[in-house]
Amino acid sequence: MAKFIALLLCFGLLGCASTSLNESYGNDKLTQENIEKIKIGATTREEVLSLFGQPYSKTKNNFMDMWIYSHTKSKTTSAPFFSLAGPTIDMQSKSVVFSFDEKGIVKDISSTEINPVQPASVSITENK
Repeated sequence: MAKFIALLLCFGLLGCASTSLNESYGNDKLTQENIEKIKIGATTREEVLSLFGQPYSKTKNNFMDMWIYSHTKSKTTSAPFFSLAGPTIDMQSKSVVFSFDEKGIVKDISSTEINPVQPASVSITENK
């Protein structure tokens, strides 16, 4: 009988526990600090490549090249075993597009950040 009670206590304690899983995808060098190192009208394509590595995607039109970088972080926390609630997911996603002129100099930077807990934000910086 004592073993049965001990077993129930162990399962009861496990039922109170929750677990979490942290995952990261894409370019983890895509921090605000690194983005602020890029100067419109001065930073070269090679400097962007050196700082961030190969872009996720490249696109080209008649006037400029665009390099796209992205990074997503997520944290999944499972609910306690005896809870009726499902897991919670906190995800943050950031994408940055660097546009280069015909000389390979950064012409503008646009970024998008998405955090489901907060409204999405978009910012565009243009060289005037």
